[in-house]
Amino acid sequence: MYWSDEVIIDLLLFLVVISLTNLALEGNPLRAKMSRILAGVVAVALVLPFVLFHPPFFTSPTHWSLGWGRWFNTTSQMLNFGAAIMNLALWSALLVSRKRDPQLLKVSIGVGVAVAGQAIGFGIRRFIPEQSTLREFPDLFMSLTHVLSVFIWCWAFRSPRPAPMEDQLQPSPRL
Repeated sequence: MYWSDEVIIDLLLFLVVISLTNLALEGNPLRAKMSRILAGVVAVALVLPFVLFHPPFFTSPTHWSLGWGRWFNTTSQMLNFGAAIMNLALWSALLVSRKRDPQLLKVSIGVGVAVAGQAIGFGIRRFIPEQSTLREFPDLFMSLTHVLSVFIWCWAFRSPRPAPMEDQLQPSPRL
């Protein structure tokens, strides 16, 4: 259940990057072309893990969990890495956009931290033996980047502070 949830969340973050890119390109003549490219990217992202990593559909029960664990790890790493690359494209679109939306930029920063942290963490885990206690460090790194991304999203969606009462109650000018 954990791995299925992880891949679904990764896929949803992947789709969030695509929708934010579409939002950033609103009013841009390249939006229609970019939408077709992004739709192709989604199709490739859905098919590629099955083609490249060959999930262990027909393995023996003793090797089944080990094989699926590796498949989910590599799939999650690929989805996060792809979302991180696409997030760089989103940042480029936001920077060249005439109307810069600071909230959209903050949300994309949070997404970038989340997906880059996951991709780096899964990449480091590949080089550490499964029984090693050193495996806790990339797990901790992934958890910390996730918490940091949530803080960034809270910062992006916080409501602005109301003005102090002294500024609101100014005496009316006398005529």
